[in-house]
Amino acid sequence: MLTEAGYPDGFNATIYTQNNEANVDYLAIIAEMWSQVGVDLQIIPLEMGVYNNRWYSRDYEDLFFAGAASAGTYRSMVSSQGSGGGYNISYIIDSRLETGKSRMLEAFASGDEAGCDTIHRELCGYIYEDAYVIHTPGQVGSYLWQPWVKNYHGETAVGILNNYGWSKWVWIDQDLKASK
Repeated sequence: MLTEAGYPDGFNATIYTQNNEANVDYLAIIAEMWSQVGVDLQIIPLEMGVYNNRWYSRDYEDLFFAGAASAGTYRSMVSSQGSGGGYNISYIIDSRLETGKSRMLEAFASGDEAGCDTIHRELCGYIYEDAYVIHTPGQVGSYLWQPWVKNYHGETAVGILNNYGWSKWVWIDQDLKASK
């Protein structure tokens, strides 16, 4: 496939990620797999402020690792919007996706889950055909918290791409904490 795409000897690419062990280790596995087909992937871990600046200013040459999005992303297709947008880090502008996204949201709004799924599968064909986004398997994680942290159940997002917004809904039971 690389030869057909004009890269018979493979190619080099950089990928930016947040500077944390989970992301860097995960990408190291991907880099090793890709090296077997001739892709030399250089992982560039960035401190969170620099990472966010590069994301928002689209200051990256090749690849940008954004990790996992919330479950709502499937419905809103924020990672593959047809008309751009802040979470569209592949900077996709494709009328097929924009039209499909509108159809999907209409189906979802009317309660047509099966229709929404059908449209989503159709759109994934465009995404994979043009390699706009390279989806990887979801990472497995564990979340632990003290019993005095109340109204928390292990969530990392509430809503669509609202990471860490959950923290405003939890509280500390100070009496229980003092008794431990």
